[in-house]
Amino acid sequence: MGEGLRPFSFYQPGLLFLLAAACYLLLQRHRKPVRPILRETLWSVRLPMLTIVLLVSYTQLVRGELALLVGQGIGLLPEIAQKVALPVAGICGAFITGSATMSNLLFMNIAQESTVWALPVALALLHTGSALGNMIALQNIVMVKSALKAENSEREVIRYSLLTLGAYLLLVLLSAWVLV
Repeated sequence: MGEGLRPFSFYQPGLLFLLAAACYLLLQRHRKPVRPILRETLWSVRLPMLTIVLLVSYTQLVRGELALLVGQGIGLLPEIAQKVALPVAGICGAFITGSATMSNLLFMNIAQESTVWALPVALALLHTGSALGNMIALQNIVMVKSALKAENSEREVIRYSLLTLGAYLLLVLLSAWVLV
């Protein structure tokens, strides 16, 4: 903690789209009233935006302590459980942060300190777990649901995704044990 506020970086993926939209509105010859369109758009994405802001804020709060706690906890596990722990840590990290990259950055030290897997295998398992975790990341589910207008609840999507995730996780772990 104690990091304080960071300076704003103008290198933001969404900033380019906002600038393009602003330029388009300025150059448009047949101007439609922008206010009703903007209001309707913001109203339709209000819940996904709020969810993402809250989850990103939560991620920033637990970032440092979470990696330390998980690393200490994995060290206390029996060897067989430690072998499963790296991809599971990646899955949990992606679920919490909504990003495989953030999950990898969050738990990279755990993979580097692994005593049960060689470093390349440990990193591969962590990265694979992070990629699998994107299936159940709440931010991703909320964004897809807002774009597709799906009738399924988040709970149903996560339940189905967990079955798929479990099958892939089992396949990854079996592959690691057989090939290494």
